[in-house]
Amino acid sequence: MGYRIEGYDVVTEYQGGNRVVQKREFHVYSLPSETYFQFRRGRQGTGPKAPWIAPGASAAQLSDRVEAVLDIATVVDVLYSQDVTAAGKLQDMMTTFYRTEDGRISGSVESSLAEFGPNFTGAQVAAEIAAGGDI
Repeated sequence: MGYRIEGYDVVTEYQGGNRVVQKREFHVYSLPSETYFQFRRGRQGTGPKAPWIAPGASAAQLSDRVEAVLDIATVVDVLYSQDVTAAGKLQDMMTTFYRTEDGRISGSVESSLAEFGPNFTGAQVAAEIAAGGDI
């Protein structure tokens, strides 16, 4: 398994409601599935001269989670998206699409990127299939 970083944008983000910080938003493809996702990393420390946090470890970890979820027998695809929380904060989301082998039960589950992975997402899919599909 691996990943390919296609680049990044420098974005502005509010922290704590009153502090503005710059972050790098990386555009990544998980390999071998070519599933797209994003994540943000800030600086190591404070101030404009502090070095940026390297993206490699996060890209590898998230890519491994994407590929592990895609390895679940009933999972047919995953999709990255963003949503806004009730507090107005941008949240990374993953939608996982599933279908049983006989095709009788199918649907999707959604989780935050933080929760997304073979254990959490696998349990979500299993629970939906046990309930007969999208619940």
